[in-house]
Amino acid sequence: MKAVQAWQAALGQLQMEMPKAAFDTWVRDAQLVSYEDGSFIIGVQNAYARDWLESRLSSTITRLLTGIMNRTVDVRFTVWQNVDENTTHVQVDEPETISNLDNPSLNRRYSFT
Repeated sequence: MKAVQAWQAALGQLQMEMPKAAFDTWVRDAQLVSYEDGSFIIGVQNAYARDWLESRLSSTITRLLTGIMNRTVDVRFTVWQNVDENTTHVQVDEPETISNLDNPSLNRRYSFT
């Protein structure tokens, strides 16, 4: 079985085994980045997701992929930013700076210093 198909099968199995909220939060956006000689590299969106998957699901995912591939596999997680072609980039304007602070609208009797 090809690595992409094995990863999709493992995702399907995880979806059935995990609560929907946990799957949607931690696993749904994970992608197979590369596969070489029994080593799966799984890309996730941030370091927190990577750490969570490594500590809680690494052994389960390794077990599933070993069973699907019929060989011993290694699973590693990495932060992977998949930039979508449909992503819209928005230019953010610089905030205005207030240059005239000589006459503040606050009463000087009520100072916080």
